[in-house]
Amino acid sequence: TRTTGIGLAGVFPAQEQEAFCRELLTGMGFSFVRGRADRSTHPFTTMIGEDDVRLTLRFQPDNPLSAIFAALHEGGHALYDQGFPATLHDTLLAEAPSTGLHEAQARLWENNVGRSGPFWTFWFRRLRELFPDAIRGVTPEAFLAEINRVRNDLVRVSADEVTYNLHILMRFRLEVGLFEGALQAKDLAAAPSPRSSRRTG
Repeated sequence: TRTTGIGLAGVFPAQEQEAFCRELLTGMGFSFVRGRADRSTHPFTTMIGEDDVRLTLRFQPDNPLSAIFAALHEGGHALYDQGFPATLHDTLLAEAPSTGLHEAQARLWENNVGRSGPFWTFWFRRLRELFPDAIRGVTPEAFLAEINRVRNDLVRVSADEVTYNLHILMRFRLEVGLFEGALQAKDLAAAPSPRSSRRTG
């Protein structure tokens, strides 16, 4: 088993993780009457129709934080899609004006709400109820400090609030390098983050 650094070492069954994530989504305001949540290899959200918003989650048996923050993130996307007034359905006003704005809502729930003290003052009790053995001895204060710890991570979706944005910046610069011809695809894996020859704001 793996530990997150605060004693979360043990088995976190997927069934209980899914139950907790569904409770989180319900608490956020996600309507399971107008949407659903299922399992997949990578979390995502899609709006099939005005009353059919679907999101997916994945579960790691040794680390519940991945699923928890994915639920908050995808729940933010889903709430955005479920939040359009019925009177605007079937119009262009019932679509996000940009993927950036959509992502902002997801990141708001994941980070500003989901990593806050008041949020976990309520939800930590429920987490302990579902995983009493794995969380035994972990204090709410230690848990909150851990989920807000800044550290390097090679995977964007599991990066912390600070370095997540650096993942996006590096990817953007690499893509610009490819488009401008300053970087070849065969050299991508070993490339540093190049600076564009044009100003990007």
